[in-house]
Amino acid sequence: MNKVKPELMEGIMYFVERFNIKEEVDLEAELIDLQIIEHCQLSSGIVIPNGENKRIKFDINLGENIFGCFYDGFLYDDSKFNGNIKYIVDANTKPSNFQGQYKITEDNEIILRGVWERHDGVKEYIWIELFK
Repeated sequence: MNKVKPELMEGIMYFVERFNIKEEVDLEAELIDLQIIEHCQLSSGIVIPNGENKRIKFDINLGENIFGCFYDGFLYDDSKFNGNIKYIVDANTKPSNFQGQYKITEDNEIILRGVWERHDGVKEYIWIELFK
């Protein structure tokens, strides 16, 4: 039996200025005009059907001198997402919450806009673009 390898996604995580997470915006239109503070690469992204919702996972490559981490969460039917950013064991760091809103575009790209709240209370305001 031949197993079909999933088509993995890659992308970019943009760190941006604080925004109001409760404000609904047109994610595709707003992505164009972001004021980016910093960015990093994403890899090994995958969306997996999971009942009524979808599970989403991707690796976050923050840089050579920073411990690796990955996101594991869910995309809900109401255009919201919620999950955790987890770190490799050597980091000895608790998982962080990452939640917000998302959109799947006509080109099957996924745009995420949310708040990464670290275990120490620090919040990062994030936009993500994942594509095949």
